[in-house]
Amino acid sequence: MRYTMKDLENELTWAHARWLNLYQYGGYDPFYADSMGLNLSRNHIIYFRRMMEELMEEEKTTHLFASDEFPEIYYREIPPKMDYNYMANPEAIRERAREQIALYEKDE
Repeated sequence: MRYTMKDLENELTWAHARWLNLYQYGGYDPFYADSMGLNLSRNHIIYFRRMMEELMEEEKTTHLFASDEFPEIYYREIPPKMDYNYMANPEAIRERAREQIALYEKDE
């Protein structure tokens, strides 16, 4: 796919929003820790930033009046690499599990 700078800006914005949502609320995959999705989103952020850099460099060599400014989202900090076992809201997960076990044990 051939990206424009606006496409990359949108993708980067989405990747940052996805990372933040996963960090705050966690994911829905019961087989993987939330860190898996977080680190994948982080990799997407890095990828789209590199794509912006490559596109900027390409435009500088092919267009006389190419912009030399990245979109604002480019300058947002890259999220940290998360520990493999990170889970968002672990206490809420444990509490919900206790409630479900209690319901199960109460049922004849």
